[in-house]
Amino acid sequence: GYGPRARGVMLPLPNSTTTKKPVTSVCFNPTDDVLLTCGEDGLVNLYDMSSTGNGKKIVSLQEADIKKGFTCGAFHPDGMLMACATADGGVNSVRIWDLRSMKAFNLGDKDCKAVTTMSFSENGYALCTGSIDGVVTMWDLRRLEKLRSITFEDSDPARPTPVNKVAFDLSGAYLAICTDSLKIYDVATNSEVATHRDHKTTVTDCVWGDSAR
Repeated sequence: GYGPRARGVMLPLPNSTTTKKPVTSVCFNPTDDVLLTCGEDGLVNLYDMSSTGNGKKIVSLQEADIKKGFTCGAFHPDGMLMACATADGGVNSVRIWDLRSMKAFNLGDKDCKAVTTMSFSENGYALCTGSIDGVVTMWDLRRLEKLRSITFEDSDPARPTPVNKVAFDLSGAYLAICTDSLKIYDVATNSEVATHRDHKTTVTDCVWGDSAR
């Protein structure tokens, strides 16, 4: 079957109905039984999408120290962590929760700008973020520290193009990056291996096929 998504449950989203601020991201966990939403109001909600849950809210987290709200959310491949990126940048660039204890911790530093997109590697060891200033950052989730920042030779520092999407392929060997072009980045060699300029404007999204390597 198609899992719980096929049932068409209508969810009330308090992000938009109580604060009038937009919901910026929705995503399912790896087993499709929990739905995460986050928004510009600094609110994070989890909903039970199991066969018996019927979309009931599990928990609502209001993060008062996030001043500019969340921009996107994602689940770790093992489903035990969830992450929400922020428009605040700095030390609060990404907030990650351990879903077993609900303990939260942050990724970021003083140089980070508002995060626009993020992607977990398939092995779960790394998180990649893209930001409004055109910088892509690789984070080590085991040490909770920055591995490296990636900038591109064809980018203009005076007029940076925001990173709209970052996405690891299923092997974790390659990273797709959407800016004013589609760039393919080799994670192991720390190098750009291809640039595609088939679009006349900025590239807003990309998706790897299941057999892409």
